[in-house]
Amino acid sequence: MWNLSVDMEAAPRESRMQNKEGDIGVRRASNKKRYQNLQSIMQIPEHFTELSIRMFDALDYIGAGKETVLERRRTYLRREHIQKISEKLRGQNHECFHFGSQSEGTTTPGLQSDIDFLVSSHIFNIMTVWEDWEAGMGNLLMLHDNTTPPQQYLLQVIQNYTPEPVTSLTDDSGHLQAAVRVLEDVERRYHSKVKAVCAFRGITGDRHLQVFADMLSGNKEEGFIDPPFALCVSFLRQESYCTPAILLFEMNRNITEEEVTQRDYTEKRWMGSAEVDALPFLYYMQYITYGGLGERDTQLHAMGVLEAYIDTCVRNQLNLYHQETALNLLGHCYEMEGDYAGALRYYKWSMRCLRTNNAANWHVLRIMRLISG
Repeated sequence: MWNLSVDMEAAPRESRMQNKEGDIGVRRASNKKRYQNLQSIMQIPEHFTELSIRMFDALDYIGAGKETVLERRRTYLRREHIQKISEKLRGQNHECFHFGSQSEGTTTPGLQSDIDFLVSSHIFNIMTVWEDWEAGMGNLLMLHDNTTPPQQYLLQVIQNYTPEPVTSLTDDSGHLQAAVRVLEDVERRYHSKVKAVCAFRGITGDRHLQVFADMLSGNKEEGFIDPPFALCVSFLRQESYCTPAILLFEMNRNITEEEVTQRDYTEKRWMGSAEVDALPFLYYMQYITYGGLGERDTQLHAMGVLEAYIDTCVRNQLNLYHQETALNLLGHCYEMEGDYAGALRYYKWSMRCLRTNNAANWHVLRIMRLISG
């Protein structure tokens, strides 16, 4: 008899090593073949050089050669310089640029080639970071996030006397102390002679000459010491990411689609965004900001000022163009205080001012759910 002894562990190991070496050999052969194919693809055939020369001669013969293309580009560069000089003579600090297939000399018949004309105004300073801010200029901060198309940026208006946003003072910005400084500065500038104005709504008597005469009193002959008008604060849908949460309801203020059809021409222009009078918004943001800093007494004071101001304006029809929105802000303060009865009272007051197309309808539904548990 033959005695066969087999190392049962070594045999599979040797087999695996042989298989592995075989796989490596196959991959190497595959990579070599792929490299040879790539070389073959990238290799320029010998007749291409002659073909290129003939195409160059043909283009030159029909007036589309290299010199023609360069001359066309030089022509549009001259037009840019002429336009720039013309703008300067008119006192405009602009720079002009031409783009497009015609100016680049790459026109293709049938493709409806065009000329793109860009005017760059140097009265604006485009900021990529806060350190780019410049005093005395119109500063615009570039904003981009995952909701913005790759080729587009939103521009945030920044004040020209301090590197702070005009309207994006939210409680989650992480800069509450800076927000306090801005709010205090705005409150100081909002003196008794400042007149609230709105682009979309009017109040009886708000355009009487006596109103403007009262504003002029106490100012220098050559004009106003400070800007005397306060526009409503507006948040567009594109600014939703930096809009206080309560105002997002204002962008979707209708309960039914029928309410949208009820809007007149002017309402259709603004009801898709959030509009609020400047002073109530200021007091509301003070309530939010001081609350975030834990300054409870100051927070409650801001809420009291907001309530007194709204109560006076609504009852006397004074300087409040978006009454329903101001009442919604006050109702939200009560809601954050846990006083649902108080919140419901002001939300319903808001609905009496404007029954439909009013975000208060959403707030009432939410409060009723909270009360019912």
